[in-house]
Amino acid sequence: MPHRLVSVAILLGWAVASVALLRRDVLPDWLIGPPPNMRTVVDADAREVPTRWAILVAGQAGKDPRQVGQITTTSHRRPDGDTAMQSDAYIDSAALLKDTPFAAAGGDRIKIGGDFVVDAVGDLNHFRAWVRQDGDGSGELLSLTGQIRGNNLEVSVRGALPLLNGPILGGTRTLPYRPKGLVQNELGPLDRMPGLQVGQRWESQVVNPMTGRVQTGQARVVRKFAITWDSNPVNTLEVETTLGLTRARTWVRPGDGLVLRQEVPLGPVNLLLERIPETPTKNSP
Repeated sequence: MPHRLVSVAILLGWAVASVALLRRDVLPDWLIGPPPNMRTVVDADAREVPTRWAILVAGQAGKDPRQVGQITTTSHRRPDGDTAMQSDAYIDSAALLKDTPFAAAGGDRIKIGGDFVVDAVGDLNHFRAWVRQDGDGSGELLSLTGQIRGNNLEVSVRGALPLLNGPILGGTRTLPYRPKGLVQNELGPLDRMPGLQVGQRWESQVVNPMTGRVQTGQARVVRKFAITWDSNPVNTLEVETTLGLTRARTWVRPGDGLVLRQEVPLGPVNLLLERIPETPTKNSP
């Protein structure tokens, strides 16, 4: 039998560890509500109206951001209850790399697409993302496919270059998947992230078609922050997602959870994906 003081020390250590786990994993949901998941995101985007996003690169000091492309995202509920979230984008590579060490006189127009299917329960079923050179019939420069198998997300990467099909950048890898866990396309922003509050934390899988990477990101709502959108100041909630050594940010309008802006680190530049305000119709109030 251990000495009584040793038993007391073990008991105190167990109590401290239990309290720490309770504060980290249980209390946040009780106090500030559960974080977003695929089910809440899909249910919040029920209008099935296309959304357009400007792809911007921050200019030099004193200069406005320059537009280098555009994204269109749509969401469609199928008769079987599944929801398809699609994105179509283009980027002017010359404009993208302007004022960087990789700048070139000419450039190509790159097309990026994505198709993510979520089942009626709110779990990802599968996804596909790809990169093509506009007007080039030679096929895809890079493609990623993902399929849920049990508690894992199995991702395959293929590319036109032999290196992309090898063990370094290509091939197949398996990542853990939590039921209803968020899986996001960095070049296909989510329309809404409802129910956010400062202090919430969650884990999501982030797909980047431009780099062929799928990373597990640690996201948290860090603060309330005012931005200028549609020429007006708007109060938002700032979400910070840590992806390895980089950090991405998303600005979300409270209440309706509308995503207004997203920052995407991409090598030598930081992209800003800015929601383009809808043009009011003649019958709008």
